[in-house]
Amino acid sequence: MVIAQQISNNSNAFGPVTIAAADSFNEPVIQAIPDIDTANQVMTDKLKAPDTFPRLPSLFFNAYLTTGLRSNLEFALSYQLSLGYQHNRWVGVGAYYTTLVWIDYTVEAFRSLGISYRMVPNKHLITAFKIGLITNYYTDNDWYCENEFISGFDVYFGPEIGWRFGKSFTIGIGYYNSPAISLKIGKYYELPDGEILCINPIVKNIMIHSFLVNIGLNFDIFIKNI
Repeated sequence: MVIAQQISNNSNAFGPVTIAAADSFNEPVIQAIPDIDTANQVMTDKLKAPDTFPRLPSLFFNAYLTTGLRSNLEFALSYQLSLGYQHNRWVGVGAYYTTLVWIDYTVEAFRSLGISYRMVPNKHLITAFKIGLITNYYTDNDWYCENEFISGFDVYFGPEIGWRFGKSFTIGIGYYNSPAISLKIGKYYELPDGEILCINPIVKNIMIHSFLVNIGLNFDIFIKNI
């Protein structure tokens, strides 16, 4: 009767129980044996559990080296840095900085600073949309007269998407553009004595359209670990 009562009291959701050992001086040792249906359900639940990387909320940081082509097929090279806060998989906001250089028979370059909206639908896929202002522009397409960047509300923006391998290394693509950049370009004339004279500068609007491949690192640091 004592054994039967203990078996009844120790039965649980995992199924039947068995007596492993017993004698007149010790209480029976009760061991639960899960039935096959319960074990299968536990395994199924584990397989269906959501991926927990990256753990959120987090601070994110990414650094990219990028290469690609401009719309006029000039070779482009740049680096990008971003830092921000990822609240959940669909909402992340930060700041970015980039320098982009085009190389052909001339060299052109600019710097941009702005904000970034970032999403991480799963542990591999990372998407972002960046928008900011061009803070400086340089071109050497005239070797004799100085070119002057006319600072204004020059917007630079573009979407990007990447695939993260492991917990940091990322490869992706991006398309970046700016409607127009105003640049004052000097015209030069060579005098009979060989002297170069810069006169009549003109204002030229330069459009930026670049398709780039991004290679770099993406880090998400769980805030509670900081």
